[in-house]
Amino acid sequence: MGSVMDDRSLGVAISALLLSACGGPVPTDASAAGDAGSPETCDAGSGDPGWVLVPGLPDECRIERALHPERIAVLCAWEPCPGESHGCSRAKYLGFPHGPGWDTADRGWYDAERGRGYVQMSGSNRDRMDLIVDVDRGAIAAWRTPPGGRCHARSVAFGDGLAAIYIEDTFAGERGFAYRAPIDEIGAFAEPLFSGDAIAAHEIAVSSALVAVAIPVSGGVMALSSEGATPLGGDPVVGEPYELRVVAEHALWIDREEFTGRVRVAVASPGSPAAWLYEPDGLQGTLETDGRALAFVVREDAERGELWTSPVAFRAGDLAPRRVASITATASVAMGGGWYAYALRERLVLVELTSGRTKSWHPPPGHSLLYSSGRPAYVSRTEVVVEMVGDDGNFYVRLDPRELAWDP
Repeated sequence: MGSVMDDRSLGVAISALLLSACGGPVPTDASAAGDAGSPETCDAGSGDPGWVLVPGLPDECRIERALHPERIAVLCAWEPCPGESHGCSRAKYLGFPHGPGWDTADRGWYDAERGRGYVQMSGSNRDRMDLIVDVDRGAIAAWRTPPGGRCHARSVAFGDGLAAIYIEDTFAGERGFAYRAPIDEIGAFAEPLFSGDAIAAHEIAVSSALVAVAIPVSGGVMALSSEGATPLGGDPVVGEPYELRVVAEHALWIDREEFTGRVRVAVASPGSPAAWLYEPDGLQGTLETDGRALAFVVREDAERGELWTSPVAFRAGDLAPRRVASITATASVAMGGGWYAYALRERLVLVELTSGRTKSWHPPPGHSLLYSSGRPAYVSRTEVVVEMVGDDGNFYVRLDPRELAWDP
């Protein structure tokens, strides 16, 4: 395992990088990081990103990628959270001039070996634009649907240092294209890992051994490769899949029966038929894993649930479920660094998986978390990233779990 940067040094590095990209002064010590500028005044972009067509796609399915995504300024001028002194910083995200506004970013990944966090951001309005942002270095990948285009990046996933992108053309027999590359190289994707018809995926998941997609409305789960799409479902796992996760060559997902609404955790891999991994009396749609442990929620009622965890297993007989804590039932969750994190409008809650103890963070007055739109982007031993909204705009918030007090 590589060492993780000290959080104070990390904040300076981020501020230096992003302020430099925005044409602002570069802080030279930690004390300058919070005073170097304001997100309100940062330029939203500097220079032409150099949009070019992604090769290998049909003419009617145009997607453009940026040769210089770093020229799309996203995070500018990290500053202390209002009234906070517990390792909290915030930054507003800004879009490319004359481009889209930004939707919420609720998908991310933390590389503990290199101490780097990544966040996906999506834009709407006139064009569809998506970014992958390294919080240490700024935007490292960007692509968009040009005017009149009918394809878009349906889903993005992270895992094992890789990123996967699923591009979908819903007007041509629901044709799809999947790409996989190391995160730092995904911005230059060119040759698809998979291209095929009749695949309308709403989730993609990736590891070094497997790329899988979940198909809505009882479509099952497919493993994708250059040889085509291989179904991973099948009797008795024939319901609607969601919360798709991949560990090594195994796909895990929550399967919901079409008529009864019953939900169970399924597992499968190429060459191994789908089977039930976990069959609780009730299960909310929150299946998470950090590659070493699984976490899932069994609902008690409409608002409360029991959080359970187990070491990763791929056979029901090897699963060892252990109750962790009673929590507020929500689908807006992230897992990593020994934490299970979930966002409510009025607070962020971190549950320590080993003990069930919790830490909570409350947004400053006049602000709330984007509970209705997304989960924490990621959580690690040293930081958690979540979005906050207030009268002064939308912000990323970065917190150090080690500096938060335990709940009474």
